[in-house]
Amino acid sequence: MNMLRMVQLLRSSLLILITVVAQGIQFLGLALSSRAALSAEVLFLRKQLAFYQEHRISARKLTAAARFSLLLWSRFFNWREALMIVKPETLMGWHRQGFKLWWRWKSRLGRPRIPDNLRRLIVHMVRENPTWGEERVAAELSVKLGILASPRTAHPTAAWTLQQFREAVPGDHSYRFLIHDRDAIFSTEVDAELQGFGLKVLRTPVQTPKANAYCERLMGTIRRECLDYGIPLSEKHLRTILREWVAHYNQGRPHASLGPGIPDLHGKPIRRPTVQRHELPAACRIRIKDVLGGLHHEYWLEEIAA
Repeated sequence: MNMLRMVQLLRSSLLILITVVAQGIQFLGLALSSRAALSAEVLFLRKQLAFYQEHRISARKLTAAARFSLLLWSRFFNWREALMIVKPETLMGWHRQGFKLWWRWKSRLGRPRIPDNLRRLIVHMVRENPTWGEERVAAELSVKLGILASPRTAHPTAAWTLQQFREAVPGDHSYRFLIHDRDAIFSTEVDAELQGFGLKVLRTPVQTPKANAYCERLMGTIRRECLDYGIPLSEKHLRTILREWVAHYNQGRPHASLGPGIPDLHGKPIRRPTVQRHELPAACRIRIKDVLGGLHHEYWLEEIAA
């Protein structure tokens, strides 16, 4: 079945390529034509298309090559005025579908997995040479053995995941539940250890990413308010950025779901102006604190010394 699908995909891709090349040659010929002749040809074709529309002749379903062709040539002019056989929403839907397929193809391989024998060799080298870092191990593999491996060979595993929880969850926590998806790093052993932390583990249903909506919502906020505006240069740099943003998120950023309010004030109430509408207290001034180099700012009132 997989071989048949690959043959069909190859045949469809070849047809699209042939169609694009043929129409590209046709486009070059039209580009060399006079503007008057080109306008007359467009009007001539539209009159024929209007005949089919007047008689309500149903159109045939477009092939993948025809859809790709329409998407390609629509980028060179105002296609909304010339589109007649489908609705604009349909053409835009084809564009979104093509964009998803392109990204799926681009990310189909991901990071190649290191073979088991090489993983064992790396672990053996680390144990025998406790002073070596990841750069030293990668250099040894490259120069001495001819093996090119990234210095960051660490893949998230169940043991690694459990250690992250040990560092993140304090011993005197008040958490009751832990929700996670069905990724392989959340093994049965990890769930058993987490129950020892006093947490009840809740696994989301299969293929239901929206079931983890709170976590996904937070990750989206992190991207939109923090990571989309900077380029971390290393893991240490990334942790530094996130540490500052998390402090701002919990202690300085108003949350609409709280009224609005701030989750963690360390017991310090926010001083709010007692006047109404657009006036500030005369005995106070506004203080401003930069966050993440000025990406965000925090504001508060400070009393002016008499």
